[in-house]
Amino acid sequence: MEGLWTRIFLAKSTYNTGDLQLSEFGFVWGFLAGLARGATRSALAAELAEAAQAGNAPGVLEALDKGALLDVPNEYGETATFLAALAGSSEVIQVLLSRRADHTIRDNAGLSACRAAELGGSQAAMTLLAAVSPTMSSGYGSLPRVPAACRCENVQVTRVIPLGVDHAGAGTTVVDNVFEDSFLARLDELWKRLPLAPKQKASPTDRAYYHDVEGWLTGALNEAVRAAQLADAAAAMPHMRFLIYPEPGGSLPAHVDLPRTEGKLRSTYTFLLYLSDCRSGGETTFLECLEGDETLASSGGLAPGDRAEVAAVSPARGRLLLMPHACPHLAAPVDEVPKVLVRGEVLPPDPASDINMWGAAADPAMATTYP
Repeated sequence: MEGLWTRIFLAKSTYNTGDLQLSEFGFVWGFLAGLARGATRSALAAELAEAAQAGNAPGVLEALDKGALLDVPNEYGETATFLAALAGSSEVIQVLLSRRADHTIRDNAGLSACRAAELGGSQAAMTLLAAVSPTMSSGYGSLPRVPAACRCENVQVTRVIPLGVDHAGAGTTVVDNVFEDSFLARLDELWKRLPLAPKQKASPTDRAYYHDVEGWLTGALNEAVRAAQLADAAAAMPHMRFLIYPEPGGSLPAHVDLPRTEGKLRSTYTFLLYLSDCRSGGETTFLECLEGDETLASSGGLAPGDRAEVAAVSPARGRLLLMPHACPHLAAPVDEVPKVLVRGEVLPPDPASDINMWGAAADPAMATTYP
């Protein structure tokens, strides 16, 4: 950033653009105004999406009147119209259509707003959307439903870091042999058709964002989470991302994960569902905790210092890893590519529910290094 400011302030005092002359001050002011416009557009897009998702028609109108763009999708490919349809808000859909919103834009997985309205259970929203596009199907190239995603037998659960130990990763668990091959093949087909998000800085991974609005993936994940028998883990959040390591040597340094919220619930675990085998390299390695970690973990930080390895888990196709967000870990350099996985968050049981998931969790077999 310092170099950028140096270039700005050492520039010529005037700039000729046809008949237009900008002073040095005007150049800098224009630069700052551009930054502000970018921040404002992002904030307005978030405001519009939040109002649409909440079925808040006055809030949608306010965001649009401030200058929010109608058809800018979020990272999951969802426009305000799609979010309103999913929320079943015919009032918001009417507002957006009156402003000429493009109701034909599909999400990353190819689902239409009509399908979102169907999933939201709103006949009124479906009728509105069908009236403006009577020939539109709910989706294109839809993946066939898989009758059985999880196996009931031969499921193997391993505590990588035991419950009750003095470590932020206590309860880190691996679940093997739980997903059917047909289910994993469906995930392969899904990630290959999802659009890749713009590259983030020097990230070693490609990312593809997916919102499981149909519930087929979260349903299967929830069965596997239940098999792990963790008292503070109940349900996978539907917003997730596929991570693809396309090049050998891709790795991530020591870090912790941040929780996400849904309603009044705050996630407790990160899940990694590996879709590829790594016979060497690519392990998720868990590290010892240092003094100061607990304070910094809430902001995604770690105390400085060397750390010993506590355990490691190798990627294996169909293996589900559950780890507390505050557990220090790293991704070891990849030897075999592509390394592909699904990453997301797990919510605790809802205290408003009458269902007691586990009571006291059992502690299956433990492993310091899980091959």
